[in-house]
Amino acid sequence: MQVQTNSPQPMMPHVEATMPTLSLMHAKSDSLLPSRPRRLARAIVRGLPLLAVALAASACTVITGPDGRWRDEQRDLSWARRTWSSQFISDYEYVVRRNCYCVMGGVAVRVVVQGDRVVSREIEGSGVSVPVSMAYLYPTIDGLFSVVQEAIDSRADDIDTSYDSRYGFPTDIWIDYDRGVADEEEGYALIRFRSLR
Repeated sequence: MQVQTNSPQPMMPHVEATMPTLSLMHAKSDSLLPSRPRRLARAIVRGLPLLAVALAASACTVITGPDGRWRDEQRDLSWARRTWSSQFISDYEYVVRRNCYCVMGGVAVRVVVQGDRVVSREIEGSGVSVPVSMAYLYPTIDGLFSVVQEAIDSRADDIDTSYDSRYGFPTDIWIDYDRGVADEEEGYALIRFRSLR
């Protein structure tokens, strides 16, 4: 159908378009929303207390449990400990170098373990024993795992570890407890391992 006017404008076809509209005239007096959105709104309002509880619980998890990099380190450490434990190795020796800005930093030490107890700690190739006051710095493999666990638990700023894929023992540990403090970083590089069983 065409409509003609007296103006010099071109003729346009007349098209009727039907647009969906919301008729508020038929809405119940207690709500201006049609029934479906009203039901959705009620469900949302009813779910708010549950949402609040879920958010509070997730906030507690983030605050108290390992998250982010610590979660990844914890997962890797747990795998390594399980792998190491499954080997049932209680007699072994390893050579390790402590990486730190400290006395004996960078010095290779041979640690001999029998029955899961350290029986000797000697500076590699010299036969000289590690001073008694520093003996605790050269623990069993389980003791090295504890060093990593303590770093995770204390939320060290940077933890970087590598583990032997067959035995699970740490091959490299690097910990920076506080990036804002200079020269307090420490680490271990395991140079050699041998089972004595």
